[in-house]
Amino acid sequence: MTGHARSVVDLAKAIRPELPALLGAEAEEVDTALGRLLARSTEVEQEILTLLQRWPATREWAYSYLGRTHDGGLRDPGAAYYPLTGTGGVVHSETYVCPECDQRWRRRAVGQAVPACPEHDKPLVRTPDSET
Repeated sequence: MTGHARSVVDLAKAIRPELPALLGAEAEEVDTALGRLLARSTEVEQEILTLLQRWPATREWAYSYLGRTHDGGLRDPGAAYYPLTGTGGVVHSETYVCPECDQRWRRRAVGQAVPACPEHDKPLVRTPDSET
């Protein structure tokens, strides 16, 4: 094992007794997950770091623990960023048109009121293609 890998495994062992104070009711679940990872003992460092970064209390504790010995391998808890899972997609919105001209308007929020056409002062009408 490398020095960094050994430190992450040491972190997992050191944090286990602290979990009840850090996580309360969730401590047992996290302790079980750490136990499984430590039992595997090969190439688990990233999984340990990922697990401990889920909660602010364990993330800060781990950052402090690893920060005393080396760069840590964890993000700064104050600057942690977690991208959303899955892929992005198109968000469909309702489209409204003026029955007398080419004025188009898209609703951006559910509660947003549909305006009148600024040219004809008539209510905009929902288009059939926006109902899907």
